Amino acid sequence: QLETVYETVGRRPQRTSQGIASLSVSLTEENLATPGILYRLLQPLALQGVNLAEVASTTSEFHVYIDEADVMLALESLYAAFR
Repeated sequence: QLETVYETVGRRPQRTSQGIASLSVSLTEENLATPGILYRLLQPLALQGVNLAEVASTTSEFHVYIDEADVMLALESLYAAFR
């Protein structure tokens, strides 16, 4: 399976990871118009020591990729920040 990807892409990935989970947050129009909204999402994770393996965003979603062991801590931190 991976060889097919290598043949299609033509190069090997720079790195691979296992044990990574993705958390996705849908952003409303109000969120998108709020200065510092990404800071409000990232600060609770940083304060809890959750390491971000990767971050991705679209116009209406924000995704963080973290260690699977940190998923519940990250969820609880985000829920508490936006109550």
